[in-house]
Amino acid sequence: MTITTVRECDKIIVEIWNFEIGMFKEQQKNIFTPQMEFFLKERTKNKGQGIGLLLVKDLLQKKGGKIWVESMQSVASSFNFTVPIYNYYDDEI
Repeated sequence: MTITTVRECDKIIVEIWNFEIGMFKEQQKNIFTPQMEFFLKERTKNKGQGIGLLLVKDLLQKKGGKIWVESMQSVASSFNFTVPIYNYYDDEI
């Protein structure tokens, strides 16, 4: 696993690479939706059902960030998300 961060203007971009397994395009398309039946069939050997990803997506969106996945089937997956940089002094006027 490799984790990198980059500051870009008013946000931080975090990229997490997992080199153990990649995903099919259909999995990538549905990974942040509550369609768990698809993942249960595809991930019989792996534990977890992706519920944590739904929670992370919701939290990031509420804070102005976003999350996405990029993957090469049977090679690697990259989970990426942005976190806004909040300036506490902006509220003091």
